[in-house]
Amino acid sequence: MMDDEKAIEAYLDQTLSDDERELFENRMKEDVELFTEVRVQQEMRAQYSDTPVEHVPEYNEAVVSALTAHLKSREVQELSAKIKAGKQRYGAQNSSKTSWRPYLYYAAAAVTLLLVATVIFFNQESSMQELYVAYNDVSDLPSLTTKGDDQGDLAEGERLFSEEKYAEVISLFDQSAYRQNPQVLEYLGLSYLELDRYDKALATFDELLSSNTLDSNKGYWYKTMTYLKQGNRKKTIENLQIIKEHPTYYKFNSADALLEELEQ
Repeated sequence: MMDDEKAIEAYLDQTLSDDERELFENRMKEDVELFTEVRVQQEMRAQYSDTPVEHVPEYNEAVVSALTAHLKSREVQELSAKIKAGKQRYGAQNSSKTSWRPYLYYAAAAVTLLLVATVIFFNQESSMQELYVAYNDVSDLPSLTTKGDDQGDLAEGERLFSEEKYAEVISLFDQSAYRQNPQVLEYLGLSYLELDRYDKALATFDELLSSNTLDSNKGYWYKTMTYLKQGNRKKTIENLQIIKEHPTYYKFNSADALLEELEQ
């Protein structure tokens, strides 16, 4: 198995097999340090090499925005000037795929960009996680024990949720008979969210939105919480703006306050 340095080089050189490429891209989606290192090396190649630059899949909005902004900053522009000077000093040749790698200026630049971008990402991620904890209040979830004929399972699911046994809630409620109940969809989607199964959570909240019931608009708030926990600032704000346009929507006041905090 290749170490990360060789894997990154092979990925950008487009020499990985289809299976290796898929595995590597899946790793990038989960590992912010690996993702950022690939973006740094990609940026270096784009500026200082004739090698075609491979597209790198997005990690999430926070990483991409932070790294892009930093690469345009005055600090990096000054660093770029040093890199160019170092390149001339050591006689690096653009035609070589790895001509920049052995040189001190290139290494220093990559490390600097990686550290700064990673710090920016984790600061943003931490901030959004703190907001998620502050705003994700489930104390007003509707009780399931007053509706439906199958009181046993509904009561059991509510109890399991209160005990934070989210996998068991999913096992119980993730079936068509219960998915017709919009209030069950709230418990089911939030259980997926607590387990960081974001795609499943979003799909469930979309079901809630399309349920054509009085509870359907709650889906916008729950999707907001999902994107907030993910660190997806753009999508979080988009859903908050939808809520803000409708004063009767669930958590309207909370949405207004959260939007103000995110836009500061």
